[in-house]
Amino acid sequence: MIQSLEQTIARKLGFDDAHFWQRRYYDFNAWSEHKRIEKLRYMHRDPAKRGLTDRPEDWPWSSFRHYLYGEEGTVEIESRYPPDHLEHFVSQA
Repeated sequence: MIQSLEQTIARKLGFDDAHFWQRRYYDFNAWSEHKRIEKLRYMHRDPAKRGLTDRPEDWPWSSFRHYLYGEEGTVEIESRYPPDHLEHFVSQA
């Protein structure tokens, strides 16, 4: 489905789809809880790693503070975890 969408958009804009989209992107279904936590940690740490902010909790478009403190942030998310369980997602492990 994503490939079809990308091809349609690129062609409507007059591009060869092979030269319009960045190739490093790929989608990934996080089926296990372990993979879901791994991907959340990656997303939370990436802005600091890329130098966009000093600390993950300072990035305004992140759910990091929700997972760490149970706070609502700029981006609304649904969470099935109570606040006392959330620190598990942001720990260094």
